[in-house]
This record gives sequence, C-alpha cells and structure tokens, in this order.
Amino acid sequence: GLSDASVATPTAAPVSSTTYHVSVTDAIGCVAVDSIRITVDNPSNQNLSWTGAVSSDWSTRGNWDIPCAIPGNGSNVTIPRCMSSPVNVPVIALGNLTIENGLPLQLPNAMTINGTLSLQSGSILLTNADLTIGPAGSISGGNAANYIVTTGTGTLKQVGVGAGARTGTVRYPVGPTASIYSPVELTNSGTADHFSVRVDPLARQRGAQGPPLTNHAVNLTWHILEGQLGGSNVALAL
Repeated sequence: GLSDASVATPTAAPVSSTTYHVSVTDAIGCVAVDSIRITVDNPSNQNLSWTGAVSSDWSTRGNWDIPCAIPGNGSNVTIPRCMSSPVNVPVIALGNLTIENGLPLQLPNAMTINGTLSLQSGSILLTNADLTIGPAGSISGGNAANYIVTTGTGTLKQVGVGAGARTGTVRYPVGPTASIYSPVELTNSGTADHFSVRVDPLARQRGAQGPPLTNHAVNLTWHILEGQLGGSNVALAL
C-alpha cells in the first residue's frame, strides 16, 4: 500500500472539467501513477428552482433544487407553484426568471434580466430598486393578474427600445398597488434608448409635486424617463 507515502497538494484552478495526474513515491522508491478527473459545477450557469427547504433566504445553500448551488449572474431561476417566495434577493443579473407561485417577489436590490421574465402566476414588488430588462430580454405573461408593482422610487427599465433594437410596441406591465393594473405601451420609432416607468396611485396639481387632485382627474401618475441618448420619437398608450 501507499499509506505512508508523502503526497503534495497542488494549487490549481480547474476549468469545468480537468484531468489531474498524480505520481506518488513510497519509502523504498517505488512509483505509483494514477489520474483523476474533476468536474466543477458553476452555480452561475445553473437552472435553479426554489425549494425553500432550509429557510426563506435567497442566498442560503440548501434552498434550491441543486443543494450546494445558489443563483449567480447568468442563472435561470424558477419560483415554482406551491412555494413561498424567497426574501433578501441580492443585486443580481439573471438569464431567465419564471414566477409560478402566485405570490409577489420583493426586490430590495437591483435586478437585471437578460433573457425572459415570465410572469406565469405572480408579481414582482419594487420598492426603491430598479428591475432592468436587458437589450435582448423580454417580458412574458404580464397582465392584470400578474404584473410589476411599483410602490417606491424603483422603476421597470427596458433597454434598447427603438430603431435598430426592439421595434414595435413594448409593454410595461406595471401598477402602483397589487389591485391597480395600469400598464404603459411604448413605441419608439427614433433612436433606440432605455426607458424607465413607474406609477403612483394619485395625481398631483404640479405633476410630481403639490397636493392631490381630487376632482376630474385619473387618480394615477405615470413617471416615464428616457435615457441619455436623445433622438427618440415615442408614442405612448396608457
């Protein structure tokens, strides 16, 4: 046996799958050679489904269907049916996010989705952080039952809306409360830019300031902000 052999531990940074060759010399000079293949899973590229098996915390290992993984940048995440929503969502840039559990997912920090946000059953609750849909991203399923609730200064931002990017009508499925759906549809035939939208559940005499209007007014205020590029030619439907 080689139980008395002295084995050095190499320092290595393996790629996703790497073969290591190990050479061991025993006390009388006999050499044994073997090899081992190491595969390293990268949690940032996992398809992960929420289980909440350990706690309600997004970043706790054991709460996802791959026990040792937590979502990282690039992950595809599903919040399945019959599950509570995770809390303490960190700043993150996901590939896809699918919500199926019929409950709100609160975002205390900024989130970017570069693939598809699929609101099959459930909503996203924004407080003071932005939800950004990347230039190749999209929103599926946003409707009067499943949408993005803007309760604070956080906005729904969609990047790359306009000529040479996402053309045609782009929907912002937003509302100021969980019971008021008030979407925006935006068409930009000019220079592509990003546009951010949030909604307040009242109207004020000076737009964003002043006392509330109580008569002869739609009781909502849409805040729509264009990026810095200029050259837009936008049609809006509220």
